[in-house]
Amino acid sequence: MTKLKDEFECIILIANSIGAFFSMNAGIDAMAQKAYFISPIIDMEKLIGDMMLWANMTEVEYE
Repeated sequence: MTKLKDEFECIILIANSIGAFFSMNAGIDAMAQKAYFISPIIDMEKLIGDMMLWANMTEVEYE
């Protein structure tokens, strides 16, 4: 990122999955003007609800 910052005036980060995780933890946020983290999950709330159903757990039990 340091080399890119010297060469370009605008850096846009696009990452998904583990790349997004490592990008957030790399301390490069000050170098990128924009960041797009793409998730393959369309409806996170539905996924969590389905996983709770698979585990026979309700929201009340979780709290």
